[in-house]
Amino acid sequence: MSHQVIARPEIEDFCEKALKDKWSALMFDLVRTQNPFTERTLGLASVEIVSVELHRKRGRIRETRQNCWL
Repeated sequence: MSHQVIARPEIEDFCEKALKDKWSALMFDLVRTQNPFTERTLGLASVEIVSVELHRKRGRIRETRQNCWL
């Protein structure tokens, strides 16, 4: 597991599939880790950042579809 938090600018350009893959990998590492509390906290923060970005992208897609006349 990484010892640093993933920053939002690092993942802003990821597509939805890449964000899902990143989230899954982080969750897998988080569940399997036996490392100290600090590392688990950083892992949870990274999972949260990826989740927020994924939801933001999904919301933007929905807004675009709602405004489409096709």
